[in-house]
Amino acid sequence: MTEEDDDDLLIFSGAGISKPLGIPDMYSFVEEFESEIEKGMMDKKDLLDKIINNEKIDLEELLRRLNRMSELLEDETYLRMVNPGDDEKMIFSEIKELKEKLMDFVYEKCSSFDEEVAQRIFKQLFDLKDLFLHDRLKIFTTNYDICAESTYEKQNLACTTGFKTRGMYPIWDRTAFKDPSYEIHIYKLHGSITWFKYGDQITQLPPIDRKIFSSRGEELSVQMLYPLTGKEVFKPPFSELQYYLQKTLESCSMCIVIGYSFRDDSINSIFSNASKENKDLKIIVIDSNADEISKRLDFEITIIPKRIEDVDLEEEFLKFVKTRANKLRSKAMRLRDSREHKKGIEVGKKAVKLAQRVDDFDCAGYAAGCVSDCFMYINNDEKKIEYAKKSVEFYEKIEQRRGAVYHNLGIIYNRLGNKEKAIENFKEAEKAYEKEDKTEMIEKVRKWITQLEKIAEE
Repeated sequence: MTEEDDDDLLIFSGAGISKPLGIPDMYSFVEEFESEIEKGMMDKKDLLDKIINNEKIDLEELLRRLNRMSELLEDETYLRMVNPGDDEKMIFSEIKELKEKLMDFVYEKCSSFDEEVAQRIFKQLFDLKDLFLHDRLKIFTTNYDICAESTYEKQNLACTTGFKTRGMYPIWDRTAFKDPSYEIHIYKLHGSITWFKYGDQITQLPPIDRKIFSSRGEELSVQMLYPLTGKEVFKPPFSELQYYLQKTLESCSMCIVIGYSFRDDSINSIFSNASKENKDLKIIVIDSNADEISKRLDFEITIIPKRIEDVDLEEEFLKFVKTRANKLRSKAMRLRDSREHKKGIEVGKKAVKLAQRVDDFDCAGYAAGCVSDCFMYINNDEKKIEYAKKSVEFYEKIEQRRGAVYHNLGIIYNRLGNKEKAIENFKEAEKAYEKEDKTEMIEKVRKWITQLEKIAEE
């Protein structure tokens, strides 16, 4: 499903990331819709009041209630048993009309946003990809709006939401996430205002084409999922998107959650299970109500109790670069040992670059040495020497050296043909290992010393 190394970072966003762009949050949607009804459909105000019932509900709960009632209109068994009179049929009709009005209202509100603020926020997310040297950025979101994909497309960045063009319009096709040409993957867990069911397919339509379809009388069913919708959650694309979330959480080391309140039980369950399965997973929640959110979760989170517009993401997450660098260094070593030398070089170079950013010279030296090993195994002597020299350069910057640092320096100097410096560092490694009480390593460096001194005598 996913490419190597790209699952290490996951962005998960909710309504809080869109609020500073001028899009209402889930509760504000309902409040603004009530005002809209008062202005233009006063005859529906009484019906809406009864549905809301003086409760503080959000958009998803209002949609759920309307959907549940409107489904009765299509339930032949219910209609046959109840045999509603004209008054009931009129109420049913008004409920359907109210739901359609709400969907149009949501569509309108989610279609326009503050592009300047959006560019600033989503650029920060994209910059995290470069900060951690990922090939692509992965964003999972419950938002219906098109802020993220519209912003990235306007910046000419290759972005996919899981659709491939066939004929005139894009059709849902999960293989789009395997296309290496896309540097941004957006997984819209609850669908989108631009997703429609047309026939037996899920298609993606821009606003103008939606109006054309509607004007021709062609039936379009908007694909927006809200909690407790039953059977739809088990069908593509929603079932596949939740599966991707689960698998990515189980393999990544960091998930940054922005503006999400964790009120969807199915998503909470995925996070909870992933936390138990993946002991390396660190979940960081950025939200002004992060303290309250943490109290109702059964898994551990780190909180940044701020609004996303007040956070400098690079400043907040630079401290995690060291962890990423060491993880890549370890992976490069495994690739080297399994003789996947070209991949080892690619991963090792990333580790070197990241380690340099945070002055982790131990990691940088080790990773550069690993890259040198890989070049040696594919008979590229020039690059072997280049990265051997880089390794020495990094190790020499370490003031307080462990036995392993001296040991690696000895190996690298030997590779560079400097036997004298190699012996010198192996002897220092021997002393350091004695202090560290590492008997096995002491024997290894003594063999090196004996072998090199014998060569020097000859």
